Amino acid sequence: MKIFTLLMSGLCVAAGGAAQASSVKHFTPTAMHHDSAKTVGKSGKQVKKSVMMRAEDAGEAIWCPVTQKISSWERNGWALDQVYTTSYTSAGQPDVDLITEGKSVIRETNTYDVNGMLSKKLSEVSENGGVDFVNSRLQERIYDEVLTSVIVDHKDFLWIGSQWEVSGNNYIRKITRDADGNITDVEIAPMFLGEYDPTQRLHIVYGADGKAETLTQSMLEYDYSSKEYVWAVSHTISDIVWERTNGQIVDIADIYSADNRILSAKMVSKTDDVDIKAEYDDSQRSYAVTMTGTVQNYEGTTWVQEFTDIDDNGSHKFVETFIMEEDGEQIMERYTDMAIYDSYGYATLMETVFTDGEVEEVMAREIGEITYDETYGYPLVLITKGMEFDEDTDEPYMANLMKIEFSDYVDALAGIEDIAADGIASEPEYFNIQGVRVPQHSLTPGIYVRRAGSETVKVVIR
Repeated sequence: MKIFTLLMSGLCVAAGGAAQASSVKHFTPTAMHHDSAKTVGKSGKQVKKSVMMRAEDAGEAIWCPVTQKISSWERNGWALDQVYTTSYTSAGQPDVDLITEGKSVIRETNTYDVNGMLSKKLSEVSENGGVDFVNSRLQERIYDEVLTSVIVDHKDFLWIGSQWEVSGNNYIRKITRDADGNITDVEIAPMFLGEYDPTQRLHIVYGADGKAETLTQSMLEYDYSSKEYVWAVSHTISDIVWERTNGQIVDIADIYSADNRILSAKMVSKTDDVDIKAEYDDSQRSYAVTMTGTVQNYEGTTWVQEFTDIDDNGSHKFVETFIMEEDGEQIMERYTDMAIYDSYGYATLMETVFTDGEVEEVMAREIGEITYDETYGYPLVLITKGMEFDEDTDEPYMANLMKIEFSDYVDALAGIEDIAADGIASEPEYFNIQGVRVPQHSLTPGIYVRRAGSETVKVVIR
């Protein structure tokens, strides 16, 4: 086995630890989240990720782990929390997940649309080890016909009593297009007391050349003087000069993407009044945006955003630099947001670093240490560590957070016959028709696939 461990020796931490920085920060960065929702849970820890992408050294195979054991660090050892048993579609997407925690088992069944997007997830719960299941939760999604990854209808239900009841996370995104197919309005309406109530709107005005010239975003806010909800403009982007645009803008932040890239504009918000200049370097897969004017209520400020797409795995670097004068002195604050992923989508580094030109401070850091299979290159063990502080010295150190052990890999393209194992099993192994391994003592009447050594046959258990 080859082990990949990310060394952090080249990075600095301010004396006294990141919790006691000597510098006074004026600005709030906009990218402290690392764009990592796909791997970071509510606790901030990296979480189980079912889909295994095709690795370069895996040829035409899409290797997917049937079993994933997830453990958390407790005092001086790893404690097993959950075991995932997963079957996959031929595209390597999770078909059915069985999530075992003690005697409790959650079964999640996924359905995908013609574009490969998740359209339905049914969750069922068993409290007797997976023998009997009852409904628990149902999520359904509909996507825009043009922008096939943009959700326009999201429904979330909980099974209460003997029927589905609407949960709290329901919303619709209404997209309006003109006769040329350009988006003119986007309205987001969460469900409130059984009705969809709009809370956010984007209005786009197009010029004679057919390109958007003004973007106006409004938010529904509560007016304490009138004691009523009113629409208030939060951002206006005007005087836009485009490098390219396709008229498919659903968010005010979608102005530096591959299809919609501005060269210049003016942006006004409650805290900002700036002129924008943007430059792109496709050879380096990067762009830089310079904004000058009033930034976060500080006048005479230069705000520079630099984004670099590091690789095809989603790894990226985002740097925000703020420069202003205060009491005759120039102040500089820089926030660097870094996220590095391997080819399977697991984070090996996630961190935010602050510097004022003199002091460099690591504000947050999480690393992933991954052991890969020597033959096929897929992950075998992932250990995540996060930055914490010693109670006595207040010095930072990397503490164990979570461990994922991957096993029983299958090639989604070939089916369960090509399961990769460390050795030849001496006892027969049984799999249900979804490709999930079933202990022999847990077999119930039905159709199974039995594998013994190199022989694989379909059997009927009566």
